Amino acid sequence: MEILPYKDLETKDELLPLMDHAFGWPFNPRRFEEFVKLDPKLTESSVGFAAVEQGHIAGFVGVMDIPTRGLGGNIRNEGGVYGVATFASHARKHVSTALMEHTHAYFREKGYSFSFLFTQRSLVAHEMYTKLGYADFLDRPSAHRMLDPKKTKAKTKPKAGKLDLERLMRIYERNMKDKAGFAVRSNASWASLRKSEEFTTKDCFVDEEGYVLFKENPSIWVKGIWVKELVAPNKKEMNRLLALVEARASDMVFDRMVLNEKLTEVYRARGYALQNISHGVLMVKPLTKNASIKQTYGDRFHLTTLDFF
Repeated sequence: MEILPYKDLETKDELLPLMDHAFGWPFNPRRFEEFVKLDPKLTESSVGFAAVEQGHIAGFVGVMDIPTRGLGGNIRNEGGVYGVATFASHARKHVSTALMEHTHAYFREKGYSFSFLFTQRSLVAHEMYTKLGYADFLDRPSAHRMLDPKKTKAKTKPKAGKLDLERLMRIYERNMKDKAGFAVRSNASWASLRKSEEFTTKDCFVDEEGYVLFKENPSIWVKGIWVKELVAPNKKEMNRLLALVEARASDMVFDRMVLNEKLTEVYRARGYALQNISHGVLMVKPLTKNASIKQTYGDRFHLTTLDFF
């Protein structure tokens, strides 16, 4: 078995069934490579590594460069891992372990101090990551609320604002300047988010102080709005933006990543059901002996749903 960079694969077609079987993601190499050119987390990286045996892909691990801000305001890239998968025919042959160890060596060569990944505690992979030196770092606190259908039907639905990326960027930078963690975005980051999330003018409320980006799910089983990111300087503005989202919603509103303490208080005051512990978890592995996640980022690590990979 040999391990090859994604870009050196003669064909990526076998990644289609691999990703579909592992994650329900029918991987389209053409569309993916278009996205690689847009996403700065992937543009300068090796994208991923594939384990190849007798000319066929046995497994894969994706890699990316994650921009982070430390406590002192310094910005540097760290390693991000995604899409770890092995064909069932190669299960228990240590394919994923070999790919992960290769990835860690790659990150060290780039001078990275940490490797981050998202997973579920209920998955077998969580145990493998733990054995490889990863530790649970952050849960995914959530907020959910069922709305009164009589009140929502009686409302005049507010219209979303113009999706002005430059305005969103200004608000984001102003609110992130004192935050550590995944609190760094470039113009290219915003452009790739807009494309990957398929945000349009109907998916945001924005003013000079704050914004909320969301997605409506009109399916019969959901009929609700998923808050993808709410950025505002204070609870008053957060309340105002959430009120607009609720007025727009049909039946429910939910946010799957709530790490901001002020926003948590706002959700609680508005009657949302809050869960602090989750199956989903951000794990981290120090890549050098002296690397300390607490000393680098402190006790409050910033990220939202839009920072997941």
